[in-house]
Amino acid sequence: MNSFIIHTSGGTPDPGEFSPMLSSTSLRIAVSQLATLRWGLAEELCHYTEHGFDAISLWRPKLSDLSICEAKELLDSAGVRVSSIQWPGSFTGSEGQTFRESLEDSYEAIDIAEQLDCPLVVLRTGARAGHTLSHARRLIRLPIEEPA
Repeated sequence: MNSFIIHTSGGTPDPGEFSPMLSSTSLRIAVSQLATLRWGLAEELCHYTEHGFDAISLWRPKLSDLSICEAKELLDSAGVRVSSIQWPGSFTGSEGQTFRESLEDSYEAIDIAEQLDCPLVVLRTGARAGHTLSHARRLIRLPIEEPA
């Protein structure tokens, strides 16, 4: 796995100060598709691998631009793993979804994660939306416990 020496002395570093090196740690770094909103998956994979990254965090709205099979083919051919899928949720209804719709969205994300050999689904809870704190906590805890 590659890692990079990071310039920490202040000022603007010269490009040569970032040199690839082998890491003796188990630190793993992935890039989120939110960092490259204007690129498609193929372009992202090209640039990410060019810079030594071997993992990507997929953002579901961008992932919907192609089929899961197409995405898997691109990922496999680039040798890039999926570190996480972002963001089902909004269980409190703050974005106009019902609780059931939010649950279904989460199940779909879990299914996609399984198809892409992804170990992590990042949930967004949603704003408190006028709920009491204890009720908001229940709304968030239930979808985490139910799929298990």
